[in-house]
Amino acid sequence: MFTLFLDFIRSAQRLTVLFAACLVTTLGMASEGDRLSPQRLLEQVAAENLALASAYEHSAGTAEMAATQGRLADPRLMFGIAPETAGSSLGSRENIKISQALPWFGKLAASRKNADSTASATANAVAAFQRELALEASHNWAEWWYVNQALSINETIVSSFELLTRSANSRYQNGQGKQQDALQSEMRLLHAQHQRVTLQQQGQRLAIQLNQLRNRPLENPVLAPAAMPAMPAIPKDEELLTSLEQHPAYLAALDLVIAAEARLSLAKRERYPDFVAEVAHVGTLDPEEKRWQVGLGLNLPFDQGKRRHGVAAAMANKQKLALDAQAKLLALKEQLASQLSRYQEHLHIEALYTEQLLPLAKQSQQAAQQDYANGISDFDTVTAAITDYQKAAMQLRRHQADRFMILAEIEQLAGRQLHEFNSHATATTTQH
Repeated sequence: MFTLFLDFIRSAQRLTVLFAACLVTTLGMASEGDRLSPQRLLEQVAAENLALASAYEHSAGTAEMAATQGRLADPRLMFGIAPETAGSSLGSRENIKISQALPWFGKLAASRKNADSTASATANAVAAFQRELALEASHNWAEWWYVNQALSINETIVSSFELLTRSANSRYQNGQGKQQDALQSEMRLLHAQHQRVTLQQQGQRLAIQLNQLRNRPLENPVLAPAAMPAMPAIPKDEELLTSLEQHPAYLAALDLVIAAEARLSLAKRERYPDFVAEVAHVGTLDPEEKRWQVGLGLNLPFDQGKRRHGVAAAMANKQKLALDAQAKLLALKEQLASQLSRYQEHLHIEALYTEQLLPLAKQSQQAAQQDYANGISDFDTVTAAITDYQKAAMQLRRHQADRFMILAEIEQLAGRQLHEFNSHATATTTQH
């Protein structure tokens, strides 16, 4: 019965390995000299993303429409004829009139200011969207890096359980070990192989997202990630907080306030009349000296109550947008302060895992495996040591990926790159 059970487990292992081999090609692992760096990904997204290209076109269209504002309306030409005079002894008599609408003083300038500020707000909103898109790309790159690291760690764990399985079977066959140890080792090996397939599928989904961000066929292979950038020194909080005043989301909010001021100016000027200037040739009049006429018309803004309500509404809208701008800057400051705190936390965590926890876990695993092979240690000790090493290695890589995401968010808030790609970057492969 035990032999049949072992055969069943080995068959499942072979199927798992075969399935994993078919899936690994979808991860698109590149050669060592051709890898996907965060900077390279950001450049590709900026150049090829469809949503960003659409936003640019929208901003360009808004700017072009703004250029049409603040100008006089087209003049109007009117032509009339007295039909009974056509062919008569009097000769045909026609009326010709050309008129031009003239808004109250300052209306055109306020209209142009409103349009220009709205167009500027749109452009800044597009710039803010580009930063959000860059942040999303950076997050996906960090997850792509983590999955590749996790697969490397998984390879080590699979090798460790394969070695343990051989030792457990050998000891059982020699009468030195328990049957349960051999079965447990086979099961743990199978779980590790299953984890590899799960990681590969996760990598395949990330590859799809990376291709979508760059407007590429979703099935295209994605280059293996480059080295994780080294942990940079962060400038003083005051310097970063000052940079938030140039954040495009805040600038867009300020642009909307300026546009609201222009609309308030327009609302106030609605209390005054607009004019119409005209020149006419009234051909139906005699004598001829009466036919040329000039005139100036104006509307009569009798309903001042309606206009007062319009001014009050414009004033309230301006105050609302001013409060929104203050709230946006405060939210950006809170977001930056929070991310700086998280960054400092990850500095400590990463140093702890790199310098202490991971080396100790590796030494413990090696010692436990050697002791078990020599018949000194028991099975539970060696499996616990392998599991502890896997957890420590995975946690280190997880914190490194999270730290890069935090750094990317700080960079997008500050509007400048804080990390460098150099020889001190974190290696892309796990040391075995």
